[in-house]
Amino acid sequence: MSPVLNSESVVEIKTAILTVRSPLTDQLVGIFSRRIKDSKLSEKIESLKFSPTFVLSSTPEDMTNYTFLYDDACPMCKAYTGAFTRLSWSKRKAFSRLATGELPTLDLDRGRHEIPLVDSETGEVRYGLDAMTTVIADAFPLLRPLLRSRVFIAALKPLYWLITYNRRVIAGTKPPAEGFDCAPDFNPAWRLAYIGLMVVLIALLGVPFVPLLMGFGLALIVGLLVHRERLTFLGHLVTVLFMAAIALAVLPAGWGIVVAYGITIWEGGRRLA
Repeated sequence: MSPVLNSESVVEIKTAILTVRSPLTDQLVGIFSRRIKDSKLSEKIESLKFSPTFVLSSTPEDMTNYTFLYDDACPMCKAYTGAFTRLSWSKRKAFSRLATGELPTLDLDRGRHEIPLVDSETGEVRYGLDAMTTVIADAFPLLRPLLRSRVFIAALKPLYWLITYNRRVIAGTKPPAEGFDCAPDFNPAWRLAYIGLMVVLIALLGVPFVPLLMGFGLALIVGLLVHRERLTFLGHLVTVLFMAAIALAVLPAGWGIVVAYGITIWEGGRRLA
């Protein structure tokens, strides 16, 4: 007795056929289409015979149930969620475009600190490293035991908290003009940890160009007197100084000084204006 193919079989057929067009593949598609009882599915499979290629993809975008809710005021969040979307590992939606009450299972306060991942099929919401490792583990099943290990996730937690509590300072971005602002709470401990790390990295790169360093010293004094949120100001200052130090360390002397001054003027004005 010939087996009857259903919609799940259609997915398996589409993901199993390689990107090769030949009379044999056309013949195989014809056989598959005749065994499907659903007329619409049969027509869909039959039409594949006239397609120039078949695309092999284990996780096409229209098959993923995962959607990241990301901070669209954070370039880093945009970058990695955009990469996941291009790889068809997940979809994404900006927090600022989230309608009130759209996701009743979402913990908004937790979502500001740990990026949420919504499973549209089950309604389950995962957060932070749990969300990110879930998506990557689905894309690389062989790495699942490592990525989903509690020890591995616990080891990455400090780095995750360091970035998430300082992401607006690292990127130097402003809150979105409209919609929900998912900026994290201010955490003095993680801000001081970030400032300390930047100071260590700057020292390892070497002391920047002396006149530039004097300019930063003057900015430090003025900033501490003027700005009420002193730790936030210091976070921006060490970030700009770190970028200038990288330019001086990797570029030839003349170009390094020019680029370092350019970074200082542009980033300093953009962040602290």
